[in-house]
Amino acid sequence: MSRRRVCPGFVRGALVGSAIVAAIALPRAAIADELAWRAPAGCPGRAEVGARVEQRLGVSLDEITAGGIAIEVVARDGGFAATLDVAGVRERELVGATCDELADAVAVIVARVERERGVRRSARVVAVAAPPPPPLEQPDQPVAARHGPRRWQIGARAATLAGICVVPGVGFGGEVTALARVGLATLEIGAARWLTSSAQVEHQAIDRVDVDLAVATARIGARLPNVPLRGWLVGELGSMSGTGVEMDTRRSGSGRWVAGGVGFGTAWNLGRGVAVVIAAEAIDAAQRPAFVLVDGSILYESPRISARTWLGVEVAW
Repeated sequence: MSRRRVCPGFVRGALVGSAIVAAIALPRAAIADELAWRAPAGCPGRAEVGARVEQRLGVSLDEITAGGIAIEVVARDGGFAATLDVAGVRERELVGATCDELADAVAVIVARVERERGVRRSARVVAVAAPPPPPLEQPDQPVAARHGPRRWQIGARAATLAGICVVPGVGFGGEVTALARVGLATLEIGAARWLTSSAQVEHQAIDRVDVDLAVATARIGARLPNVPLRGWLVGELGSMSGTGVEMDTRRSGSGRWVAGGVGFGTAWNLGRGVAVVIAAEAIDAAQRPAFVLVDGSILYESPRISARTWLGVEVAW
């Protein structure tokens, strides 16, 4: 194979570029214990070549394994040629005007190979970074914050009710509810009772009716992700009853209550699965009783549309 001489002013840059390309293509095979260097008299010795490798790597040859690389330099056509053998395969050849220039190119190749190998003589194993230690759990941190939200949850809620157009006047009551959640969906089953409230004929103290309401409730809804807002549909089935003076009990002593509506609310998480919930609902009573006097006049009948709010404490597991 013929070799073309290069102008001395450019040979160093050409050799460095060739060395980088050669280093990328060099295989990572099993290696011997030392760097082999053979060159004619007057060329840099192995110690000097090793020093140039150390200068480029920034570490001593004692800390690396530069074995498996054999370089042989011969005089040729008024210049020098270097043959490189890495792990016994894929020989490469470089030419230069001087042996010193070839030594620089060889140092570049050896340094690049050692960076690619990343092997330390003191411990010939690949270093694996240890995973970071898990964060310490704080005893007072809520379970949801330590382990993330659970897909399944069950719980219970106790709430106080206040509403208009349910029982006479402004009504008050209470509700207990069992709940289950799957992801963002919620299902609730509960029971509510409104306290007795009286409706009275104007200017007639004896003509009145005391009305109370007991219902079973069901809600199905969803929570918004990352926002403490929720909405639902609600249904009620129960009985409204009343007692009074001069009242025709055969027609209006008690009656069925069937209603449905919508609601929305928000919750403040207190930690450990405990939350305070405030909500509002609008209810349409499709079936409701009317309480009448003996003369047939209506003493009390709930309006079809009613509104209520409730405030409760909720616990979920």
